[in-house]
Amino acid sequence: MSSIIEFLERMGGSAPLRNGSDAELALALDEAQVDATASSAILTKDPSRLQKFLGVESMFIVQMPVEEEEEDGEEDEEIPESRYVPTS
Repeated sequence: MSSIIEFLERMGGSAPLRNGSDAELALALDEAQVDATASSAILTKDPSRLQKFLGVESMFIVQMPVEEEEEDGEEDEEIPESRYVPTS
């Protein structure tokens, strides 16, 4: 597993590796001894397959600004500026 993480880190920091040909990328994956399943996911540019192999899930939250209320002298309940909405 660590060889995959190390390779992805190296790939992220190397424009020639990131933008190279598939043959160059395949050779680099082989030299780094990355698992065949992970290599295939990287070569086919399939992040969901790689995430599944690594056992990670995407997490994100949506933040939307709260509309400002008109000032009419009355105060309503305070509305939180952001809400955490879990996704599955």
